[in-house]
Amino acid sequence: MAKTEIKLSYVRSQLQIRCEFTKTQCIEERNPPSDIINRVRKKVQEEVSLGYAAFFKIYDVQFQKVWTAFAMSDDAATSTINLVLAEGSPHLKGVKIKAVGSDKKYLAYLSIVSIPSTALEWPLSFLYSAVDNFLAEQREKRPVNRALVHYAWVEACLGKRVDRLGLEALTVKTNDHENFTFARHPDTKAIFAYILNRECIIKTVDREEFYQKAKEYVFQKSKETNLNYQMLFADLVKSMRAASLGMERLGIGLPFPLLIAMPVEEIPAYLGEKLIFQAADEPLKKPVQAIKKVKTELHFEFAEDNMEAKIVDFSLDLYDKHKIDTDWIQREFEKAGIVYGTTNEHLMAIEQKIADQESLDGIVVAVGKTPKMPGEPFLKLVFKFQPKSESGAINFREATKSYVRKGQLIAQIDYKVQGQNGISVLGEQVSPQKGETMEVTIGPGVREEKGQKFFAEADGIPIVSKNNISLQQQFIHEGDISLKTGDVKFTGDVIINGSILSGSTLEVKGNVQVTGGIYGARIFIHGNLSVANGISSMVYGHVTGKIVAKFIENSKFICLDEVTVTDNILNCEAYVKHTIMVQGGEKATIAGGTITCEGKIVCKNLGTKSGARTVIKIGSDLMASFRLTTLLARTERFQKTLNADKANLKELTSRSQLSDSHQKRKKELKDRVLRFEEILMKMNNTLKKTRDNFFYNKGAILEVHNTLHSNCEIRACDKPVPVKEEVKNVRAFFNGSQGVLNPLSEPGPK
Repeated sequence: MAKTEIKLSYVRSQLQIRCEFTKTQCIEERNPPSDIINRVRKKVQEEVSLGYAAFFKIYDVQFQKVWTAFAMSDDAATSTINLVLAEGSPHLKGVKIKAVGSDKKYLAYLSIVSIPSTALEWPLSFLYSAVDNFLAEQREKRPVNRALVHYAWVEACLGKRVDRLGLEALTVKTNDHENFTFARHPDTKAIFAYILNRECIIKTVDREEFYQKAKEYVFQKSKETNLNYQMLFADLVKSMRAASLGMERLGIGLPFPLLIAMPVEEIPAYLGEKLIFQAADEPLKKPVQAIKKVKTELHFEFAEDNMEAKIVDFSLDLYDKHKIDTDWIQREFEKAGIVYGTTNEHLMAIEQKIADQESLDGIVVAVGKTPKMPGEPFLKLVFKFQPKSESGAINFREATKSYVRKGQLIAQIDYKVQGQNGISVLGEQVSPQKGETMEVTIGPGVREEKGQKFFAEADGIPIVSKNNISLQQQFIHEGDISLKTGDVKFTGDVIINGSILSGSTLEVKGNVQVTGGIYGARIFIHGNLSVANGISSMVYGHVTGKIVAKFIENSKFICLDEVTVTDNILNCEAYVKHTIMVQGGEKATIAGGTITCEGKIVCKNLGTKSGARTVIKIGSDLMASFRLTTLLARTERFQKTLNADKANLKELTSRSQLSDSHQKRKKELKDRVLRFEEILMKMNNTLKKTRDNFFYNKGAILEVHNTLHSNCEIRACDKPVPVKEEVKNVRAFFNGSQGVLNPLSEPGPK
């Protein structure tokens, strides 16, 4: 007889691969067919490659255990079991799971910043899988308390930010005779249940006993803590049913944690359902109307909005049929679904009527909590201001946090007096009416959308004052940038009405305008730089656009466009891509330092009659020259250190006797010499490659429109240009084989 094939099914929306098999199949084969897991692996690889999932977890070990246990179970031979073989998760936007480091209290930290509509799209199993996968990558063998993961998901669905929720290991103190137990989490205040025996969740009657015990525990904790707890009944039913049909059916994975209740203030109509405490004998009926129809001895009339309940059609015969007291009355309340709003005053009024054997007809037994409408509207920013340093001054190093992108939410209407949800006598959340609106004056660059939310129409800095909002597409700083104010790191154009002082750093993706000067700072600008005064003692500068300044002296910088200076460039190490123009008055000069320019240099005077030597390199590859200079300096430093180590090693080696400390020093020097020799060999290879790949612009020109002094060294495409004496009005260039110096009156390079 041919063997029946094991059925495999895949649900892409849930990223689950399931299989179904009978007990007969388990008995016929001692081990599960090996090709099953191979087929599963092939499928999950395909799904990951197509981008439907970030990863899958394959339950191959559990499959083996279930197969063996099912073969030995008391189930009929025709019984079937449906089992999850693999479970995946996509890339969950806004979910971050991080390691805990030395904090052994938790297995990991879970943060969720997704908007509610995004979180609601995820099956809860996706989040479970993401956490399990992270812990597996961390080689964490302890099982996580999944009820905490469920709690985080509920919070995300409610629009709340979950920030570094500590995920604990699943450790439950139990007694052998218990089928389930309950606990209240000390941090989240949520109430969890732990299933300890598979038998208590398989049969309907057992599940109803569990629901009853859970409800009693929740009521008990409500009284002890003065918190109004709400049972998440819909989720609880789904989880119980899934557990009874899954691997836990055979005791694998127990204890099984369940989130059963949260404080009612935290659940405003969770997932669109009206969550309420259910009557114990009707555990599967969610709607309020179903609870109203529960058979009771007392009759109740509810207000249209369920904010009040009173007894109607009371029969005096009840005094003969029952021992009527407040306990009996409250049980009737519960059967009718009245779970909120009964005060001591209500009970005392009822007790008085009972003592007098009078009719309870018309007596009010519960009044709901009226929702509170929000008031005092104001314009609330939803982006971060520039953060302050420890001294209290604004640190512009993080100024990008005040910069918004096109389409980003800037502000929205909020209320100083927050609204509060109400609660009906049936435990329903009652939302308050919307608060009053306010008039907002909108400036350029801002648009308003429904719900009085204000968005940026371009990149820029929001300017908000009372009920006015606009967008400034430049960052303007009044005063100097110094160690006192902090640095500037900004995306967009910057105007500094002052100077950038020593020790400061400027990092800007945009154009920069400085009304003062730059003195002893570091600058990184992805755009143009305009400095009204000069640049002096700049530690390092990197500008992708143009530089315009009065003077530049004692500075090191790279410019990937052109440099225009009115007065002088003195004692600088400069690397310029296109053009350097120094053409102010007759005394405008380039002198001292090393200037490398790929294109053209035009100046009035070059060098000085007596002073530091001036080195000019035209036509040389800009970035290669910078790399070569840096590599040569590093190589020289390494070589000096190596020579010193070799000399010390030679001196120690020449000694006939060495102490223990000298022996140790000798070994250290040997190791370092070998290491440095290897590093130097690599650096020399890099130098050779850099030189071999060097690019030269053969059309580069140097023009001096006044005096060229003899203490200048000029190289055109790395060929020396002879300067034997002071000359005037000359041009230097590369003529194809050598550097040439000609009068400006003669033609330049062809």
